[in-house]
Amino acid sequence: MRALGSIRCHWLTAPRPRARSIRRFIDVAQRFELMELYARPVATVISSLQATLVRLAIPLPPKKRALAEFLRLLYLEMANGYKCCLNDLQQQRILWSKKQLVTPSAARALHFLGEALLRSYATYFPTPADIWRDAHALYRFAEETGRLEEIIQAPEGDPGPAQSIGHRYLQILLLAACNPYQLPPAECFTVYSFLARWAGQARLTADVLATSPLSQFLVDLDSDRPPIGYPRSRAPEALPSARRLDAAELAGTVQGFIEHLEKGASVQSLDMGVDCLESACLDLMQRLMRAWGEVVRREHARIKRHGSVLICSGVNALHFFASGQKPFSAPDAETPEPVSEPDANVGATPPSAMPQDNENEEYVALDEPGFQAPPPDPIALVAATSAPPVVPEIFRIDRWQIKDISPRGFLLLHSGEGSASVRVGDLIGVQRAGELEHWSVAAVRWLKSVRDESVDVGVEVLSPRVTPVVVSVDGAGAEGGLRHAPALLLPTMSKLHRPATLVLPRGLRQEGKDLTLHDGDSSSGRGVVVLKMLERTSAFEQFVFAEKSESSAS
Repeated sequence: MRALGSIRCHWLTAPRPRARSIRRFIDVAQRFELMELYARPVATVISSLQATLVRLAIPLPPKKRALAEFLRLLYLEMANGYKCCLNDLQQQRILWSKKQLVTPSAARALHFLGEALLRSYATYFPTPADIWRDAHALYRFAEETGRLEEIIQAPEGDPGPAQSIGHRYLQILLLAACNPYQLPPAECFTVYSFLARWAGQARLTADVLATSPLSQFLVDLDSDRPPIGYPRSRAPEALPSARRLDAAELAGTVQGFIEHLEKGASVQSLDMGVDCLESACLDLMQRLMRAWGEVVRREHARIKRHGSVLICSGVNALHFFASGQKPFSAPDAETPEPVSEPDANVGATPPSAMPQDNENEEYVALDEPGFQAPPPDPIALVAATSAPPVVPEIFRIDRWQIKDISPRGFLLLHSGEGSASVRVGDLIGVQRAGELEHWSVAAVRWLKSVRDESVDVGVEVLSPRVTPVVVSVDGAGAEGGLRHAPALLLPTMSKLHRPATLVLPRGLRQEGKDLTLHDGDSSSGRGVVVLKMLERTSAFEQFVFAEKSESSAS
């Protein structure tokens, strides 16, 4: 009873008096049965609609945002229904047969709270108010009543395995501890699936003292917040509501996967519990290792600032603007072919280049009797089979507001209905006020939607200066020939002990293929050898390189 004091049984809208009286006298077993009947339809609706939200850039269009909020609300209402069952079971004198519904009700409520949290992270929304307080209360109830290890089947329509309340709670905690707002689009679903298999390797204990802060987190069961990193300078206070999450064994497992993948092992042979390509899986494991296996400390304090910066997004766009808005051309081309038609107005993009919500499309009732499809247009059929025309790439500049600043990056506010969308891992160019001829290179590290059309964007500056160059990749062009592409040369940063690096679009470089680097309009280039990959995101790859003569001499 005490553990459930903070769990509320509320509904989306205030019920009418008669409906409230009906709901008051419904039998708890019937309520539970009704909730079980809802599980499959809810799962079917969400699985069919969720696909339209996968890998969308932020901020979401208004219709997509409303859909994302609706799907999350479905999960919250399912959790509320099972919380009502649990409250009824605790407050009424019930028969022994109905006591068997206590653990399933608590497990179902925690399951749907976890799904609501997962959808919040997937769309970079703030988590709903009191959702963590309810999750902590459900765990504490199961802990105090000895129900943590009872295995409960997943709800009907959910393909997940049978789990205990303790395992589900660890899965939710570890998802929040892996910095979900820093994950690329849709990757939180892969992490959640991975944790369904491996979360049991973490431990939650009331002993809050740890010999090392590495892979340790603190959980406050009385709070409405996720786990926080273990303090480095002082020992935490041993409160009755405090728990320590020990992820050391899990971090060791992740490190083992990294070592096997780097040696060429396949994901299937490792039986990791996730389905992804080897390179993408290696990137994911490295991100999880940084989140669970390292102690990250902010090196510089952030300073509140007001102002704005100009932003362009992508390697090609930054190459274009850093070149003085000169169209890209291959080194051996006689005349440059424009690949961009920049708009003269900052932030303006032709309507044809913007995604549109088809609000005015004519509704066609395909399932109504009497419907006949129109005959095919022969001219349209010929046009459809022809080669599609080459559409010039359009680059744009947006103005973002500065919220705070540090020596290594910015916190920016990205807002406005017409603003370009961004994703975690995107490469952006930053131009500060008074530096009209210079662009800095930065990467989007995290996102969080704060309002309908506003997003907080955490940006790390990779280099204060950039030189646009051209790379030729042997064997990547048509019929195995050369392929020329824009690239970015970042200068040596002696203070950070970082050599000069090369930034390419993701997937351009192929293993074992030579690279030739061209400066400016020079048709003659110099061969380079990749020494080390510094970073790989969904948008770009950054390498340390050396010229072939230097590498052979060394």
